Amino acid sequence: MATIAPPQPAVREERPPRKPSASQLAAARSLPNNKEAVWPSFTEKLPASLYVDQARYDEEQQKLFMNVPLPLAPSAYLEGPDSFVCRDGFGQSVILTRDKQGKVHALVNSCRHRGSRVTDNDEPEHGRLMVCPYHAWSYDLSGKLVGVPRREVFADLDKSQLGLVELPCIEKGGVIWVKMNHMADDDFSDIPDELALDLDAFGLGDMHMFALRKHEIEGNWKLILDTFLEGYHVIRLHARTIGPMYEDTVVRVDRFGSHLRQTSARVGFTQDLLEQNVESIDDLRRVVTYVYTLFPNAALIFSQDYCNLLIMQPKGVGKTIVHNFMLTNVNPQSEKLRKKWEKSLMMTNDLAFPEDFAASAATYQGLLTGVVKELMIGGMEVGMQHFHDVLETRLKSMA
Repeated sequence: MATIAPPQPAVREERPPRKPSASQLAAARSLPNNKEAVWPSFTEKLPASLYVDQARYDEEQQKLFMNVPLPLAPSAYLEGPDSFVCRDGFGQSVILTRDKQGKVHALVNSCRHRGSRVTDNDEPEHGRLMVCPYHAWSYDLSGKLVGVPRREVFADLDKSQLGLVELPCIEKGGVIWVKMNHMADDDFSDIPDELALDLDAFGLGDMHMFALRKHEIEGNWKLILDTFLEGYHVIRLHARTIGPMYEDTVVRVDRFGSHLRQTSARVGFTQDLLEQNVESIDDLRRVVTYVYTLFPNAALIFSQDYCNLLIMQPKGVGKTIVHNFMLTNVNPQSEKLRKKWEKSLMMTNDLAFPEDFAASAATYQGLLTGVVKELMIGGMEVGMQHFHDVLETRLKSMA
């Protein structure tokens, strides 16, 4: 007689409810009903040289990108202990590792024997050792030198002094932050606790790494970031893709030190609708969109059940690499949910973001003519106003 298997319990693909932070909730409650929205009226001008001048670019690289904590990857990129990955694009190659205790390290990707790159893997790998392919010197995931073939041929070799050079690094708010100058201090007060509380409310550190996509853009890194600092363009630039899903709404901008949070209403927003969705952060995300600018070079966009972390890596005045990390609330177990998020990936990474990148590249080409000396921003581009104010203040303070 055939055995009938008992029915399997349904796979739960929703995570437990998480409370929004008090700050997130206050920002949402400050928004007007969409039909009653009134935008500020102002005009501010930015010199075109901010985007095309080589000296300005060099100043940003020296002062900011070598000394300010940079968001290099989401925590989810290193899934579990004994994992490591190579991250290029910020003036030197860095190995991000998570050791067997779960602690994250940032190591300069240069063997202490003859300087060769220890690894080229740009996809996370699991293992307890990293072995240089040139002469097989091996390192553990804290960077300690543990193996030297034919050690007897090296006189007075002290392995304890020949670990990979470590960079100041911290994991906070579900993001891995690194200072690219190995001589920099380990002060990470640039990442306020208030920002981490917000990101922890989303559960960013517990999200699933769904996809990573890379884009190369012929444009200045700030022009690309600017597109994620205003909603003025959304229903216009994206008229044939995601634009019909949005409408013009008022944006509230809050600062967390040098970092920004933009809070904006979704289509049909009212305060009555908001109050029906305040018990959990995932409910709140149905009616409100949060976009964070992680200073200096990243945009973190929270959609209803996934988010995109876009990290801008300047390669020159007019060349930028963007890594788009897509993280989902949970690791999808069903084909239905996986296909849903694949569609979201297609809509953002393959359609909407390339429109943003193309507009940034076109703006850069236009500015190179030298005809337009200043860029104008108005009342629907308040995030840009805040970011460039922070940027100038930070650069001047680091003189």
